[in-house]
Amino acid sequence: MNQWRFTPPSHFGLRIFWVIIGNLMMGLSLSVLMKLNLGTDSYSCFASGFSKLLHMSYGNGQLIAQLIMIVAVLLYGREMIGIGTIVNMVFIGYIADFGTFVLDSFIPKQAWSVPIVRFGSLIPAMPVFVLGAALYMAVDLGMSPFDALPFVISKWLPKVSFRTIRMIWDLSFMIMGFVLGGTAGLITFLGVLFLGPVISFLRGKMEKLL
Repeated sequence: MNQWRFTPPSHFGLRIFWVIIGNLMMGLSLSVLMKLNLGTDSYSCFASGFSKLLHMSYGNGQLIAQLIMIVAVLLYGREMIGIGTIVNMVFIGYIADFGTFVLDSFIPKQAWSVPIVRFGSLIPAMPVFVLGAALYMAVDLGMSPFDALPFVISKWLPKVSFRTIRMIWDLSFMIMGFVLGGTAGLITFLGVLFLGPVISFLRGKMEKLL
């Protein structure tokens, strides 16, 4: 009698590995960006303000926000949910909290106001964050609810370009984050304009490599 056996997808373990590496890159670089007080990506700005509103850690606040958004994704775009979705929404905030704890333990608070420290840290932190985001999406194991919802909206608005939808989406969360007390700065504004297209470009390149 033939016995049924489950055969995992090719290179599935390696794809999970890259999802984890990508989220580690994003979370740890995010902790640096938060210390620089120059702004973060629009969702992190919102999650920071949302966490302050609820008087809880960044990790807890961003997880609750993602859990709220995933309901809409489950209803209208569940094909975009996978292991990568769970890894991103559950762990990235706590990785950022851990990174912040380590930075606070070794770097005096006043050091972050020194221009050479701020911009010297920004130069590696921002590319690492962008590359991490592109990496975790490139292996096609799901994306965060925040990143998935613009694709859902684009299905309802086929005549509007995805880039326009993504920019409006990011701008909306930047404004909500600022109103809630999150830090919005130069990096946040530039992220609204360029972060989505840059990540999409790098994702395409990485998909060919991986």
